[in-house]
Amino acid sequence: MKPEKFQSEVIEVKELSPDVKHFTLSTPENFDFIPGQYLSIILDEGNKRIRRPYSIASKPMPGKVEFCIKIIPDGLATPIIDKLKSGDKVELLGPLGDFKIDEESKDKNLVFISTGTGIGPFRSMIPDLLEGNFNKNITLISGYREYILYNEEFKELESKYENFSYKPITSPNRVQNNLDNISKENTHFYICGLKDMINSVR
Repeated sequence: MKPEKFQSEVIEVKELSPDVKHFTLSTPENFDFIPGQYLSIILDEGNKRIRRPYSIASKPMPGKVEFCIKIIPDGLATPIIDKLKSGDKVELLGPLGDFKIDEESKDKNLVFISTGTGIGPFRSMIPDLLEGNFNKNITLISGYREYILYNEEFKELESKYENFSYKPITSPNRVQNNLDNISKENTHFYICGLKDMINSVR
């Protein structure tokens, strides 16, 4: 689908932790995207227009998308985003990005490794794969300093699908220390999170 700019309304805002919020925003009924892609949120700040990219944190569904956004008090965009409430209007641009399941991964075991709000695109990819009858093994290893995001959702997926394994990790443990038992044979890895973690896992 070609990127487009469109008006969106905030449907719902949930607080996931003291500094992370989950946003549900409206989309046109014909809007579609590939799990892993992102949308840019366009905001007005005085005489300036601010544009920031955020991964879509939901599987494709009609009329709405979801985001998992860390609120940074001295950030350029998130202090504005933090004030959004149901009924507010924003502009979205997308879908954009090439972080998605490639064709070569369709017959491989998949390991998803994330930290913090890096879980967002995987919350889009993993349910879409499982509900699409992906029959290889999927492992999710997600690291957090304290608050585990979407924990009950992934536990429910693990109980429903025999080929899905879920391993949440909290500090001081690190995702890098939990890879020894992961087979690299016939396996593709997808990583999203802090740069230091990504470099270490690689």
